[in-house]
Amino acid sequence: MDDQNLDIIQIPFAHTNKYSELFCKYTTHPETFYQFIKYKPDIQGLSSAITDRKFDTNSRLILHNVLKEQYQNIQVSNLVTQNIDLITSQNTYTVTTGHQICIFTGPLYFVYKIITTIALCTRLKEQYPDKNFVPIYWMATEDHDWDEINHFHIFGKTYTFTTGQKGAVGDIDMSLLKSQFQDLPQDLQPFATHYINADTLAHATRVLVNELFGKYGLVILDANNNALKNIFVPYIEKEILERNTENEVNTQSQHLENMGYKAQIHPRDINLFYMQSGMRERIMYADGKYQVHNTQLSFDKHELLALLHNHPDYFSPNVVLRPLFQEVILPNIAYIGGPGELAYWLQLKSIFDSNNVPFPVLIPRLCALYISKNIHEKLSKLNLQISDLFLPLHAIKEVVLISTGALQYQEDIYKSAVNEIFNDIHNIAVSIDKSLGGMIDAKKHETHKALDEIHKRIVKEAEKKHETTQNQTTQIYHKLFPNGVLQERHDNILNIILNKPDFIATLLRLTNPFDYNLQIISEK
Repeated sequence: MDDQNLDIIQIPFAHTNKYSELFCKYTTHPETFYQFIKYKPDIQGLSSAITDRKFDTNSRLILHNVLKEQYQNIQVSNLVTQNIDLITSQNTYTVTTGHQICIFTGPLYFVYKIITTIALCTRLKEQYPDKNFVPIYWMATEDHDWDEINHFHIFGKTYTFTTGQKGAVGDIDMSLLKSQFQDLPQDLQPFATHYINADTLAHATRVLVNELFGKYGLVILDANNNALKNIFVPYIEKEILERNTENEVNTQSQHLENMGYKAQIHPRDINLFYMQSGMRERIMYADGKYQVHNTQLSFDKHELLALLHNHPDYFSPNVVLRPLFQEVILPNIAYIGGPGELAYWLQLKSIFDSNNVPFPVLIPRLCALYISKNIHEKLSKLNLQISDLFLPLHAIKEVVLISTGALQYQEDIYKSAVNEIFNDIHNIAVSIDKSLGGMIDAKKHETHKALDEIHKRIVKEAEKKHETTQNQTTQIYHKLFPNGVLQERHDNILNIILNKPDFIATLLRLTNPFDYNLQIISEK
């Protein structure tokens, strides 16, 4: 894609009516959340994080060895190899994003998170040439919610994959899904091959994401690893014995709720799962025993701790403890997340403080809306501005009627005139008898209601008369907001790169990791 043929427009998140109030506030006034974060999401905050971040040499070596092992038999770029080796250096830091291992990467924001991670590392290297910054994609292989990741949307169709397997999704046997991938349309087969030839879903995801981003140095980590979990053992042990996390998070959550923001995650008494092949179930504490939900498994304290030290890979942190696990095993300075993720990270700082683990800089991911050349041309013909797209569909359709000259009626003008007339009448009436004011106001209200009815009827008839234009408007809206949601939360990257194979490279060139607005990328 030629940058010359692109229009890039920034829309403040608050102007879109598509993002949470908390996210809008964090991206414009992060100081509002000082009690929930350690650093501002800017270059000064990152500079402080770099200065503060210390990381154990032995942990670096373990991480390096795990990555080398995980990348065996996978063709990687020189940049990935270099970045893996740089992990052992004390002047190397990571920038991390994490996501579920969605089939074919799932919705677009999966890709946008990784693009932001790479772009931030590039910016940091320019700012601090004597240091190294490695972009990390943390695969959520321990997640067990298959229904959240088993589908993708492309060209108006949804493809869903079925399996009876249970437990951690990273362990799903791809041979059982082979025929379903072989049945995909021909243009998807080059990507389906990664799944057909892989042993597990974790393996398939690594190969696919490496193909998309390996040339940019992205390092992919599967933290479901015994050596990495062994580093985390002291923190798991503390969770088992002290069980303080629930109170710490609830206190932080209450502070957020007092500010008017709803908690995104809810901690448990023990924020760990017991995980073995085909199973990932909550560990619960009751009557002096540790029980595994939905099983007959039960341990006393000594038995559970012995199991932890012998098999740390049997223990899996839930959404509350996963961020802590991440920061314990990585020399990390920043986490790249979307609106929901950053909201729940704001609930977690007290856990980091009580465990003496550095809290990373929380950086909002790239948020974008891609408008193809075809859609761009249709918008121009309809005289629609980019800002109009974030109105409700019925309002957009009315804008089109007005902008194309199909509708001369402008309700606001007439309502304003009615207000002016009734205000004059009100002033005259109350000067004679104050009791007349209520009657005048009631009549004004009735007149406004009548205008609303007139307006609806006129618009309805105009829509009938210009049905073709209205249908075009509806089609465009659903292309940009499929099922009424943001494109980035629904469409798959293949919707774009099958026709625009250099789209990712273009986004990497254009992305400013500190520009916290919705990026409208329109192809002229």
